[in-house]
Amino acid sequence: DIVDDIVERTDGVPLFLEELTKAVMEAREQERAELAVLSRAGRHRAIAVPATLHASLTARLDRIGDAKEIAQIGAAIGREFSYELLSAVAELTDTELQKALRRLTRAGLVFRRGSPPHTTYLFKHALVQDAAYASLLRVTRKTLHQKIAEVLENTFPDVAQTQPELVAYHCTEAGLAEKALGYWLKAGHQAMSRSAMVEAVSRLESGLDLIANIPDSIFRRRRELELRIAHGKALIATKGYAVPATIDTFARARELCEQLNDPPQLVPVLHGQWTNALMRADLELARRRADELLKLGEARNDPCWTLMGCRLNGVTSFPLGEFSAVSRFLTRGIELYDPAHRSIYSALMADDAYVVMQAYLSWALLYLGHIDQACKRREKALAEASRLSQAYALAHALNGYAFTEMTTHSFRSALRRLEELAALTEEHAISYYRAMGMIFRGRCLAALGEEQKGIELLTSGLHAYRATGTVLYVPTFLTWLADAYGKAHQPDKGLTQLDRVAELIESTQLRLDEAEMHRVRGELLISIDDPAAAAESFRTAMTVSQRQGAKLWELCAATSFARLHCSQGNRTAARAILQPIYGWFTEGLDAPAVREAKILLETLA
Repeated sequence: DIVDDIVERTDGVPLFLEELTKAVMEAREQERAELAVLSRAGRHRAIAVPATLHASLTARLDRIGDAKEIAQIGAAIGREFSYELLSAVAELTDTELQKALRRLTRAGLVFRRGSPPHTTYLFKHALVQDAAYASLLRVTRKTLHQKIAEVLENTFPDVAQTQPELVAYHCTEAGLAEKALGYWLKAGHQAMSRSAMVEAVSRLESGLDLIANIPDSIFRRRRELELRIAHGKALIATKGYAVPATIDTFARARELCEQLNDPPQLVPVLHGQWTNALMRADLELARRRADELLKLGEARNDPCWTLMGCRLNGVTSFPLGEFSAVSRFLTRGIELYDPAHRSIYSALMADDAYVVMQAYLSWALLYLGHIDQACKRREKALAEASRLSQAYALAHALNGYAFTEMTTHSFRSALRRLEELAALTEEHAISYYRAMGMIFRGRCLAALGEEQKGIELLTSGLHAYRATGTVLYVPTFLTWLADAYGKAHQPDKGLTQLDRVAELIESTQLRLDEAEMHRVRGELLISIDDPAAAAESFRTAMTVSQRQGAKLWELCAATSFARLHCSQGNRTAARAILQPIYGWFTEGLDAPAVREAKILLETLA
């Protein structure tokens, strides 16, 4: 980020590049550390122009006489400034202003673009702008920025409406902190509406930086709460659900809610805290947050709050392996959904309520064995996300679609969706789904015969996933990694991964794919010639899936168990295990996982 900043500010001029790079390299260690920290946060501190270069640029500005004042006003406006705005701010006649601009242009300090009434001027180099700006007295700067902000608001309201970050910046520099907060918040929301989440984080943090400059009051608390909620949503999209910054933002927002006697913003705050707990696999706390919101919604007879409570409870039930509860909560939530309230739902979360509920319901129905119904739900989720053109909602839908394809062993189809997901997450810097996409792709490649490539992607994807502070779904991903090791003829490594999975399941209650963990263990035990232990693992897998009502996992476990019996010459036992569960299925018969069972039964017949 620092290198990019240097390149941008020097326009590729070798002398400027050399001088500015020297200035950075020669800075004190503390200053360099501060630069690095701010850059990782996506925001840049101004790099001081080196003394030798600054002296040269200042001398050039001094040689243009009265035109220097116009250069200073232009520098305060920005690297590029329009004649109309400059004219409204500068206290000069049109003739005087034109003369000054011609002198700046002839001196090679600015370029002219376009023709009246849409003429703009651009500083030849960013460092020229820096030098002109640095020559202003501090008091003069503040007065100038205040005037620019007033002109933008009163004379150019369209610009203030479409580019609130400009007014926010000038208000900030003018010391108008309270007014600046409103514009930074608006700028953050505007960036989020365009799925420009990195930009949104930067703008919202600019607003939060001003909070300390405002005396404590109800206004300050309410404004900070709005900024914290928006900031938390943007952090979820860019950094992840469970990174410290996201957790701290929502914790502070909850404190503000308590100070303000639980205002309506309590819903997105509870949602944020629930998300933090869920992703850290603190499922007990996540369920408490979800229940709290559902009870609040029912007590207030508020359909929006109740819907959110249903959504949170349904999603929490999924990693616990309570698939019928998922279906019950989310079906109720979808029934409560009203498209007319979309703006309300959007204000509560980074993703889309309808898309999330349909996607999670599709997963639960799939585990319960209702494959065709699951496919209909995932199609609805993807269609709605595509219609909305919201990057984060679309990432969720594509991720969910690929997950259902992998779960039924349709790996090639899953890869096509993952290609779309990769392009989307790269364009919008969505770190959480970028990591998920790597893991999913690794799972598919390993299943399709590219075991080593699959293992590499699964390993690197897991590292990226854990880097977001997230634990949720780690047992599932480690089970996939163990399966990949088995396919790569490294069963011992696979069994080591499954030992980690078993420990995680017991410590977190993440029982989503507990049955699959036992089934994969059985397959690995077969490969090290321990059929008795393998049979016990398959029995456990069937017992767990029956307890959870996970018919699809029961079918997969029964298929593996039947193959083991068949290899031992016990075809009757194999058929007795597989036939009942296969006979239960009345839909999704073309899904690869179901077809595998059918083919095995035909062989046994």
